Amino acid sequence: MISTYEKETLKLLGKHIGFKNPISGREISSLINLKTKGVEGAEMRNIIHQLRLKNYPICATFNGYYYAMTIEELENFRKILKNRIREQYQIWKILGSLETIKKVGKNPDLPSEEDELKELSLICS
Repeated sequence: MISTYEKETLKLLGKHIGFKNPISGREISSLINLKTKGVEGAEMRNIIHQLRLKNYPICATFNGYYYAMTIEELENFRKILKNRIREQYQIWKILGSLETIKKVGKNPDLPSEEDELKELSLICS
């Protein structure tokens, strides 16, 4: 089943086909009257997420969302998603590491000025 917000979003995306023709999430939210104060961004991302789960080829750039015009656009976006997944997985692993767990509930160990200078000298040499 497709919600009213999803239908309205698809109508708008039908006018924003291709990488060079994105529409911002904020603009979509405004045009579909998504007015949940303070959480419009999260709700808009959820609408896009739900549409993607229904096999709509919706891609994104820093400038907004667009409906894929070509397989190449879709594949390029999939590569971006794959990189994000890798980065998130790396964070997930680090947060579960013993070294991180030992730091829970303690003040952060900030590097000393001396350590920062050593690191900077290594980078510059």
